[in-house]
Amino acid sequence: AVSSVFLYPGVAAYDKKIDFSHHHSYITGHMLFSAQNLSLHREVRIMTEKPSPEKLEAKIAELEEMVLKYSRQNQFFDLLISSLPGLFYLFDNDFFIHKWNKNVETVTGFTTEEIQSRHLFDLFTGEDLLLVQKGIEDTFLKGEGTVEAVLNTTDGQKIPYYFTGASTTIENKHFLLGVGIDISKRKKAENALKESEALYRIFAERMTEGVILFHNFKILFANKAFTSMIGYKNPSDLIRKTVMDMVADGFEVYFREMFEAIQNDICKERFFQARWLTAENKEIWVEGRANLIKWKGERTVLLTARDITETKLKEISLQEETENLRRENVTLRSSIKDRYRLGEIIGKSKSMQIVYERILNAAASNANVVIYGESGTGKELVARAVHKMSRRSAKPFIAVNSSAIPENLLESEFFGYKKGGFTGAHADHQGYLDRADGGTLFLDEVGDINPGLQAKLLRALEGGGYSPIGSSVVKHSDVRILSATHKNLLNQIKEGNMREDFFY
Repeated sequence: AVSSVFLYPGVAAYDKKIDFSHHHSYITGHMLFSAQNLSLHREVRIMTEKPSPEKLEAKIAELEEMVLKYSRQNQFFDLLISSLPGLFYLFDNDFFIHKWNKNVETVTGFTTEEIQSRHLFDLFTGEDLLLVQKGIEDTFLKGEGTVEAVLNTTDGQKIPYYFTGASTTIENKHFLLGVGIDISKRKKAENALKESEALYRIFAERMTEGVILFHNFKILFANKAFTSMIGYKNPSDLIRKTVMDMVADGFEVYFREMFEAIQNDICKERFFQARWLTAENKEIWVEGRANLIKWKGERTVLLTARDITETKLKEISLQEETENLRRENVTLRSSIKDRYRLGEIIGKSKSMQIVYERILNAAASNANVVIYGESGTGKELVARAVHKMSRRSAKPFIAVNSSAIPENLLESEFFGYKKGGFTGAHADHQGYLDRADGGTLFLDEVGDINPGLQAKLLRALEGGGYSPIGSSVVKHSDVRILSATHKNLLNQIKEGNMREDFFY
């Protein structure tokens, strides 16, 4: 009951008692939602005249209407809170729960009466209880906070939740308002990922071959075998280093193209053999494979490698010895001091003697060759002479005039096609790479090949293989490339007409 000291703006102190017990109950029971809205400014106005009963009744009616209005608003908020997803809660700094939504009862298994009589900390045990206590203390101090903890239910379930909250003060009493979100699925996924990572690490550590994972050339993981091979003490020393820093001079373009092709899903796997640098800047020969995998949601390259330095050096030594013997043989065959012809080339001048010497040197090697010269100067004759005096002389010599093939036929001419691969393909057709297998492929006017075909030829020549049109079978060809052009290929690179990696 409100006595004559009932305080309301504009209403004088009056000795008539008015029953507002149910309204008073509403205000105290839902202080959080009504205090700011009502904004009741308490004041006592001393009036010399007693208000008329009509005015007083009007004021009372106005107040009742306002209380009814906020009662309806409060019912709306109650309904809203009750239907919120997750766990909604409001408790004070004595850790007693004042407000909650229906999900709190559904998840915990406690009834409304049980929640009213229980302490907040009854829902947690062990380390989770300590985490929640610390989280609440921090939230009351800082105004907001979050914590992850396992909530215990009445039927013995333990459910991981992510709790977030904010603190507020109402009439000198501290409250914490927050929401809890079930993170069971996320935790299961995290645990499964941790288990698979642990299993993979055990597997990788027991491998005798070196293993690394890298994304955008940054190393994410390295096993002990790789760490030891590259000259470091601990795998952690390699983390976040750039894999390109380990590649020796002359192999950077090759490796960058290879890694980008794998990471961009142009190919799934590549085999490589190249020189790398150790931590002491010592060069070693490494052989291995690179594959594309998913690692923590990212497209990542898995590389396995082993040190083949000893074997490779023996192989190189044997090749050099063989080449020296071959060079001596070629030199003996062409030992006439003033040669007047070499193969189908005729000429006795000093300039021609220099050309002959270069042809002999090229024939003794297995390196790819570019022959520069204007049209009609005999570039193809030079290429044929190199082939006939090389170790591949018993195999085919296939000459291709790159500028004479229509652009839409280039791919089918180089890689071949299968019957039915396109309209008019009535039979299987071997491409230049098939026909030149084991021998020499002479690319006349190589500067006229478009960059798109250059990329495909590069992949085929580096061991990535090629597929005839209309076929999914990957084929490989062992060819030596002799090429000729009347253009300056370095200028072609600068102008964007030739890929730098294809040129090298």
